[in-house]
Amino acid sequence: SVLKLIDQRKLPFEEVYVSCKSADSVAKAIKDMVVRGAPAIGVAAAYGVALAALKFSGEDKEKFADYINENIRLLSGARPTAVNLFWALDRMKKILTSDKNLVLVQTSYIIPILTMTVTII
Repeated sequence: SVLKLIDQRKLPFEEVYVSCKSADSVAKAIKDMVVRGAPAIGVAAAYGVALAALKFSGEDKEKFADYINENIRLLSGARPTAVNLFWALDRMKKILTSDKNLVLVQTSYIIPILTMTVTII
C-alpha cells in the first residue's frame, strides 16, 4: 500500500512524486509542504490513517484503536492549524466506534477517503 503525492514544492517546473508507505511518511510530507491546499491535506491525512489501518496485524480491536489513535495524533501534529486535516482525522476516528469486527473496521477506512477524493477533484 502506497500513497503517491505530487511534490507541490517542485511545481510548475517539475512533476515529482513522493511515495508514502506509512502514516509517519504522510505526516512528514504534510509537514514538509509536499502537500498543499486544505482539501488535499485532509485527504492525505485520511490516507495516512488508512495506511496505518492496513498495516495493523493483530486481532485485538482495542489495540487496533490505540494504534490508530497514535497515528491520528502523529498526523494531527503535522500541520496543527489545518482545519481540513482535523476534519478528515475526526472522520477517520469515528470509524473506530463502529460495532463491526476488526477486518471490517480496517477496510472501512477506504470508502470515506474515496468520497473525500471525489469531492475535491
